[in-house]
Amino acid sequence: MEEETMPAVVACGSSHTASISRRGELFMWGLGSSGELGLGQWSPLELAVPRQCLVSTRIVSIAAGANHTLAIAETGALWSCGRGRDGQLGLGANMDHPRLTRIPTLEGVRVVSASAGVTHSMALAADGSLFTWGNGQHGQLGHKSLEGTGVTTVMVPRKIAELDPAPLTPDARVTAIAAGAYHSMALTVGGALLAFGRNDQGALGTGDKVNRWSPTRVSLHGEDSDDGRCRRAVQVSCGASHTLVLVLNNGRMEVRTTGANAWGQLGQGDRKERCRLARTVTLMPGVVAVQCGDEHSAAITGRGILYMWGRGDSGQLGLGDDKAKWKPTALKAFKVVHPEKTLRRSKRSLPVVRPVEPEVKRQRMADVWHYM
Repeated sequence: MEEETMPAVVACGSSHTASISRRGELFMWGLGSSGELGLGQWSPLELAVPRQCLVSTRIVSIAAGANHTLAIAETGALWSCGRGRDGQLGLGANMDHPRLTRIPTLEGVRVVSASAGVTHSMALAADGSLFTWGNGQHGQLGHKSLEGTGVTTVMVPRKIAELDPAPLTPDARVTAIAAGAYHSMALTVGGALLAFGRNDQGALGTGDKVNRWSPTRVSLHGEDSDDGRCRRAVQVSCGASHTLVLVLNNGRMEVRTTGANAWGQLGQGDRKERCRLARTVTLMPGVVAVQCGDEHSAAITGRGILYMWGRGDSGQLGLGDDKAKWKPTALKAFKVVHPEKTLRRSKRSLPVVRPVEPEVKRQRMADVWHYM
């Protein structure tokens, strides 16, 4: 494989995968029963090898929901395809769409980041405006005006009014987003963590189990400070019903977790749910990135050490067995080559890894990072 066509970014849905090459080519493969491969046709139903989409468009970022795909072009245009029965494609209709199509209501908006849940989507604009659409029955769209109306679906991207950047101070503007299955999170320039959506298992970290219909600030268990040396959220990732947050605490990075924990995905050494962010004390220092799968979690240190924990019955932890791990466990057989470039933006991403011992070369890459 030529260096320029090697994958630079990978995102995985329930049964499909999307990747971007170093020169901005978009490739798709897997199951396309809802049109999530974006090839403009309903057959073949499955692709076992990557096939290029949007040949004439340079893609810089991608996001995969359970059965839909979002792609950001170099120009800032946002494209979507796949399952659209809940309006999650933003194309104005509640139907599946097999061809990657530019979302018309976002023309003129430069999108810099996107994230996808099961039935909802999020897009962050360059000016800090946050747009959401799809099914918002749990409040995951962040539109307070929908609460109690019986209207749960937004068919086209709608700006969250409370986060309109115009009246906000620079530190209060949104700079990063993450979509869980039915909840959403956002980070501000100043390091604040905002949450909205489903909270019956504590995924929002608000200290209760009440759904939120508008962005709600989450306590990081410490006071903010102007110099940034106290606790500030610097990265967030959402699983099906749990959340990981990378927190800067007096110059050191900490991993904090909240939400569902039936498989130990919070990394706290037990299976107890949390509804407030709790520090994962067993992780080695120096974590630079975190990522959630539906029911398992990962963290990477600056030295390239990859830790996995949570559900493992399909081998998704890559630890050589099918057991759940309640504490972060290092993958000793592999080292992340570029930890600073891994686990960014995509809900489910593949790290760039290499074996460190000859005898592990037989281990399949799919066993290392399955369904993140």
